[in-house]
Amino acid sequence: MALCSEVNRLEIEIANIIGEFSITPDDGQRVYERIYPALREGRAVLLDFTGVRVLASPFLNMAVGQLLQDVPYDDVSRCLQTKGLTPHDDTLLRRVVENARDYYTNPVAQRALDKAIANAAEDM
Repeated sequence: MALCSEVNRLEIEIANIIGEFSITPDDGQRVYERIYPALREGRAVLLDFTGVRVLASPFLNMAVGQLLQDVPYDDVSRCLQTKGLTPHDDTLLRRVVENARDYYTNPVAQRALDKAIANAAEDM
């Protein structure tokens, strides 16, 4: 991917798209579907969380975490910007990104997590 272009930066106001509660994977997928094409085109993306009262990892896993399946970590770090996050939510987002990077770049970790999830599903 080329350097991120600020000229055509995509700004996504999460509260206007999702509402005050950014919790579900389905809502995260809706945001991902906006972010991913812009990043692949080399555009910078600003996620504005102003007005979001509750932010949860299932939402972030889908909206941001899955980007690391196809977009290099360095590109995501350089091209994806945020605004309006509380310190707690910023920490949560960083954790989601780090976990996704580990998952998508470490086959051993990926298999272990997939196995743990499958085992947990069987126990339900």
